[in-house]
Amino acid sequence: MVAEPHPHRPTVSFELMPPRRPDAAPNFWETAQRLVAARPDFVSVTYGAAGGDRATAREVLATLLRGTPVLPVAHLTCVGASREDVSEVIEEFLEAGVRSFLALRGDPP
Repeated sequence: MVAEPHPHRPTVSFELMPPRRPDAAPNFWETAQRLVAARPDFVSVTYGAAGGDRATAREVLATLLRGTPVLPVAHLTCVGASREDVSEVIEEFLEAGVRSFLALRGDPP
């Protein structure tokens, strides 16, 4: 279930950067739970340069989809990526249940 936008306030969102190390995951999830409790309209999930954290981002998105009322939005970084690369990323996220994307050019290498 996705929370409906509040008609009398600005849109509120948070951006999450998934943890790069497994030992950082508990702190990450504690922070994410506090942000979700603020009832943002959506939470975007990014991944590191060159897609190194893409699998972790997919896991975070899937967990948010399963366990929170907030709309998770996947970052889709396009700089330096071929059309085939972008299609592959989209397919991976769609398979995880993600239906909302934020397409970004990204930082040039």
